[in-house]
Amino acid sequence: MPHSNGDPEDLIGALLGQKTGEADAPPGTPSLEERVARLEARLRREVDPSIALERDLIDLGQVPSCGIHKTGNQTINNITDTEISFGTVTWDTDQMADIANNGITIRRAGIYLVTCSIQWTIEGTNLRTMRISVNDTISFTGQSINSHGTVAPRLSCAAPRYFDVGDTITVLVFHNKGANDQDILGSTATIYGPQLTATLIADTGDIRTEMA
Repeated sequence: MPHSNGDPEDLIGALLGQKTGEADAPPGTPSLEERVARLEARLRREVDPSIALERDLIDLGQVPSCGIHKTGNQTINNITDTEISFGTVTWDTDQMADIANNGITIRRAGIYLVTCSIQWTIEGTNLRTMRISVNDTISFTGQSINSHGTVAPRLSCAAPRYFDVGDTITVLVFHNKGANDQDILGSTATIYGPQLTATLIADTGDIRTEMA
């Protein structure tokens, strides 16, 4: 066995430098290339996941992340699930903003941290809700509050979730304050205005799929 200082990468280098005596090795002894491949595989298994993700993102050139917001008020009908019509891109490192579909579309599979916040106007009482949806079918997080009619209801939530390539994230809101409609405030009117973000926080293995 070649001498090394104990560092795995140094050991790989030492193995690669060892050529003499290999022909005299006993039958069944792994070749130099096989030993190097095994050591590299062990390194990949044992590396800290955060370091692995960092290396991968360096290769990718950026961390996939996107934020979108709404600049004007939006009227929400009574007792009607309504999708927030986001219209402005705050940032986008991976062409994820999907304004035409009022959301963010994933271009690289993985686990993302998704956040959202909204603020309703001060009108009436009863329920105000917000939920984050995937492909208009699955709601995976949200928040609700009973308004007292004296303070603007503010809702926010955050949750990690695995997404496949092509999944679209949107936000649905709801109220039952009565016959009159209710507005959510645009982000120019309040810091709690409608905002939706998604940022990759964990890789999902060696097999990855990306949109062209």
